[in-house]
Amino acid sequence: PPRPALNEARKLLCDLDALDGDGRLTKTGEAMRKLALPVRLSHMAVRAAEEGHGMAAAELAVLLTERGLGGHDVDRDSRWANFRRDRSPQANAARGLARQIASAFPKGSGDAVNAGGLLLLAYPDHAAKARGKPGQFLLANGRGAEIDPAHPLAASPFLVVADMQGT
Repeated sequence: PPRPALNEARKLLCDLDALDGDGRLTKTGEAMRKLALPVRLSHMAVRAAEEGHGMAAAELAVLLTERGLGGHDVDRDSRWANFRRDRSPQANAARGLARQIASAFPKGSGDAVNAGGLLLLAYPDHAAKARGKPGQFLLANGRGAEIDPAHPLAASPFLVVADMQGT
């Protein structure tokens, strides 16, 4: 890969505690490597499992990687709730995949957790603070983001942005 892309990937892996300063895998990195998930979602699952939320993180990871699960709302908590109620073959298969991912972790506490808290583990640089107008946010990485001002999330003081489209 081009050097800038490689440097960016290494920086992300260091930021997610997957690599140490010398470029060697950390304990977290070793655990992440065992999961068949994108790196950010692997980090989320490993860190959440340390807090007893491995199954919740596995469900959310599958929800983020499988198109259409839980509907198309930008609110991940809403989509997650829809996914948990869905009894379609696709949703059942996705829950099976989540159980398989979660089997890599000790049994969790079962405590309730929201999508935003888990997503922050995967996307710390995508934490977003509301700007002056409803629906406008400034991400921790310095980029701006917008959501439809009519959407209920538009009035939130903070968001975690898992997926962005456009510029």
